[in-house]
Amino acid sequence: AGVCLLAAGLLASCSSTTMIAQWTDPSYTGGKMQKVLLLGVSPNPTGRRLFEDNFAQVLAKRKVQTVSSYQQFPEVDKITKEGIESFAKEQGITHILVARIADRQTVQEYVPPSVTTAYSPSYPGYYGGWYPYYSTSYATVVTPGYTYERTIVTVETNIYDVSTTKMT
Repeated sequence: AGVCLLAAGLLASCSSTTMIAQWTDPSYTGGKMQKVLLLGVSPNPTGRRLFEDNFAQVLAKRKVQTVSSYQQFPEVDKITKEGIESFAKEQGITHILVARIADRQTVQEYVPPSVTTAYSPSYPGYYGGWYPYYSTSYATVVTPGYTYERTIVTVETNIYDVSTTKMT
């Protein structure tokens, strides 16, 4: 349940968010998230910081304390299981959140043309002279159709209980 709320909260800052799937271990009986180590998986340091900072903001609103891994482990290639486990124990970390981009797609969307006609007192008498025709012409607005691109990003987020090492 924590995964759904967290992911929805994080993605709410995006222009449009849709939860595709959620899985929660039905046998999980662990405790509440109290202090979470955030591990953003990204090929570049900026992406990693963005993941972790965004999750930290969402969790702070839910009164959950977080520790960003990029501050404690700035070099990704130096992160080890033993190092994380030792750090988690020292700092009282209850959960570890791992987030990564699982898919990215660019899709084209088509918006069809539209015609809007405002009420005009001379309508439909616009053939009665040049001015009624002229003034009614401004009462009709045509917006042409257009195509735009949007990017769909799928983020996979897993939360693990430190005491059991199982996904919650």
